[in-house]
Amino acid sequence: MSLEQERARGANAKSIVEDELFNESFESVRANILHQWANTNISGGTEQREFLYLMLKAADKFKEGLVSMIDTGKLATIQLESDKAEK
Repeated sequence: MSLEQERARGANAKSIVEDELFNESFESVRANILHQWANTNISGGTEQREFLYLMLKAADKFKEGLVSMIDTGKLATIQLESDKAEK
């Protein structure tokens, strides 16, 4: 992938992460998972708790992936500006 593409992907990811509706939805999903996790039956709820734990981790990894794209875009921008300055 080119530096320009990396920069564009980073900008797109940033607009998603900063979007109010995305954050509201993401936090709602996360809160729902935590609520379900906290209210599982102590006896016999082990599989459900493990499943909800995995869902929570998957949601967090999803957001981390977007943040990683933002960071990659920032690095691509720095590299492009450096290349431009050298010319």
